Amino acid sequence: MVDTLTLAKVALRIYSPFFSSLLIHLKFKEMRGDEAKMCPTGGTNGEYLYYNREWIDKRSVSEVAVFLLHEAGHIIFEHIPRRQYRDQLRFNIAGDYVVNEMIAKEIAYLREKSNKFSDVLAMPPDVLYDPEFAGMFTEQVYEKLPPTKKITVRVFSGDSTSPFNSDGSVKTPGESGATMDSHSFWDDGSKGEEGEDSNSSGDSSASTGYDEALWKDRIIQAKAIAKMQGRLSAHIEELVDKLIRPKVNWKRVIHANLVSHIVSDYRRHPPNRRHVWRGVYLPSSKGESLDAVYVLDTSGSMSYEDCVSGISEVVGIMRQFGNFVLHFLQVDAGVAEYTILTNGKSVLPKKFKGRGGTDFRPAFDFVAEKRIRPDVLIYFTDLMGTFPERAPRYPVIWLTTWDTNTKDSSSPPFGKVIHYQRTEKSDG
Repeated sequence: MVDTLTLAKVALRIYSPFFSSLLIHLKFKEMRGDEAKMCPTGGTNGEYLYYNREWIDKRSVSEVAVFLLHEAGHIIFEHIPRRQYRDQLRFNIAGDYVVNEMIAKEIAYLREKSNKFSDVLAMPPDVLYDPEFAGMFTEQVYEKLPPTKKITVRVFSGDSTSPFNSDGSVKTPGESGATMDSHSFWDDGSKGEEGEDSNSSGDSSASTGYDEALWKDRIIQAKAIAKMQGRLSAHIEELVDKLIRPKVNWKRVIHANLVSHIVSDYRRHPPNRRHVWRGVYLPSSKGESLDAVYVLDTSGSMSYEDCVSGISEVVGIMRQFGNFVLHFLQVDAGVAEYTILTNGKSVLPKKFKGRGGTDFRPAFDFVAEKRIRPDVLIYFTDLMGTFPERAPRYPVIWLTTWDTNTKDSSSPPFGKVIHYQRTEKSDG
């Protein structure tokens, strides 16, 4: 007899290729005996998908399918690296609310298609799901939840407990609902500032197999596969687009401010001598070439969403210029990581590094020490730090997430400030 896990995976492969395409990248690991005690249901760390065999065998195909969608959801929303300093249990519950809202939308989409699978697929009645949190970021849900000591958590059992009171009103967050998975695989449980199990370094993926850049590529590929098969829901397409869509038209910005620095109509031979000294040979083609420094502020004052937006703009620059050399720095109070990106090598770093205080001087000192001669330096930041006293010889653009009209904002002593309009805060 075929087990429910296999049947659920097959059903998702046929009817939900987006999620199925993500799940095939996870290594399924069965937990039995003593191992199962730490995993009453299942969970993922971005590399493995762990499942309690005894628990799985008691579940219906629909319940197992929702469990698989749930694990994929944590990866899509990047919950593993997003927790940072926050209380583990409280953030895990917030993440479950957001993921389960996405699953409810996916189930509604599948039911519109009216097939044998969607006819039996349903959101289990006792999972963490609350319409009050619709359209919110996980961090926003986290702030609305009561302190951890007041939260009662149950393991999903498939009973008929409802998240609603008898009068139809929604129960208080944390008052009802069950976790469908274990999040103990997300980090090493090191101590933090807010909760006993918080990771004070802010790097919740440090001891897991989670690779942010790799998963972003996989999500984009999964979207393409599902769209090609005509089975991509509108809400998933919008969600993926949010991950990769840059907001700034970099050609327009750079043309408006740095026309004299942009080189166009390159010849095929000889190679661009400007970059040969550091071993970088740009392939020549008609169009524009850009040599820029892009600094991402990864200090603690920058939210995870801000950092993701900063990465999206890096991708935007690379897509909008045919030839480019992009010196990508992650900087807080010092240079945490340095990567050279070109149109022949454009692999972004796997995770954000830094999360300490803010000092803008190290980035400019680094450029001087490395003798980098950029057309422009772009600094993605909230402008909450210490600025250099002297302006460099190259143009500087401060792309800021902070409202520069508030009394708490800082005005750079040089360069052009461009306000980065945040997207309305929503994970869904």
